[in-house]
Amino acid sequence: MKRTQKNRISLPLRLGSSVLMGVLVFIAVTVIGALTLMKKDVEINKLPFILLIGCSLGSIICSFSAAKKLSFRGVISGIMSSSIFTVILLALLFAASGFYVSGWYAAILAVDLILGCVAGIIAKNMR
Repeated sequence: MKRTQKNRISLPLRLGSSVLMGVLVFIAVTVIGALTLMKKDVEINKLPFILLIGCSLGSIICSFSAAKKLSFRGVISGIMSSSIFTVILLALLFAASGFYVSGWYAAILAVDLILGCVAGIIAKNMR
């Protein structure tokens, strides 16, 4: 007797939902950090640190949820989801900065990929 899987969600939809969750977390953390900086008289050069914190939290959430939803290994699902998240994020930052490339983009790329792999491994090893 065969089982029918009527409610099976496709792979791009599961991956897309986790990436969207990561992007929403990134936007929320960045907006909260920017509003905090506006309330205090702090120099504007602290903004890349807030972007880096927002990117790292978004990457962790994105990879963690993707690893729970996908049937791949933790490293593969972490790299896959965090790389898609990083491409979307770098496109947003590149367009927001007036098409100016800075050294922070390399740091964001490295942090996102490393934290994505770690979050994927942790999510797969949790029971």
